[in-house]
Amino acid sequence: MAKILISLLGTGRQAKGDNEKNEYERTDYILDSQLYKQLTFTSNAIIKHYDINRVYYIGTNQSMWDNIADIFEADDDCTMELLESKENHKLKDSDLMKLNSFIDKKLKNNGSKCYVVEDGENEDELWRIFEKFLEILDEVDSKDELYFDITHLFRSVSVMSFIMAELAQIDKNIKIKGFFYGMLKKDEPSLIIDTSLFFELLQWSKAIEELENFASLKRLVELSNGRVDTNAYNSLEYLESAFDIANMSAIFNAVKTLNTQISHFKKGV
Repeated sequence: MAKILISLLGTGRQAKGDNEKNEYERTDYILDSQLYKQLTFTSNAIIKHYDINRVYYIGTNQSMWDNIADIFEADDDCTMELLESKENHKLKDSDLMKLNSFIDKKLKNNGSKCYVVEDGENEDELWRIFEKFLEILDEVDSKDELYFDITHLFRSVSVMSFIMAELAQIDKNIKIKGFFYGMLKKDEPSLIIDTSLFFELLQWSKAIEELENFASLKRLVELSNGRVDTNAYNSLEYLESAFDIANMSAIFNAVKTLNTQISHFKKGV
């Protein structure tokens, strides 16, 4: 099992002059009440906090790849090559292979990769971004823990990240362990919030849809496991069994019992 982070990389403040780096202001980050001081990217804090084994950075041609090189202690040659490629607007995935090796070395694991995507300004570019995400998901196993960081790259890629995270859960049964956004603040530590709650809400909405359209309680039972009172959960399981065999008497009795236990579901969800 690997802990994997997919992180979006932005362009930062525009540098002035040749071979100067764009940059973000360093800030303190708070994640799960733990303070991480003077970091450039939210991914720095996430990698430290969860002991990430492998990271996939996704950015545009002008993203701050040179800053990532600094963080992962790449040599001067690597950093200068990245800066020159950025200035010429010719940065490609192949130009980032050397950076990949420095990330692997720092994380003491193999497999980290950096991907250059387009801005997503038309359908063709959106499909190419989608294909890059699919390449990443092909390297993720159902036993892995997957985290997303959408803080630094805006445009359509952030939306695409949400869609791909949902696809990972549906297609490969990968549970999203965290979907993070860093809220930059000036005079106090910046809070990194986990928005993976949205994925849970989607699951509950799907469960209700399946109940209404197909009289299926399977997903609702799965979501309720460990979240509600044991007696209420057992009653819901009994109702599922009654639905499966279309036993109207059993369904009536199960609904009658559940009606007295609805407060447990309100507390548990």
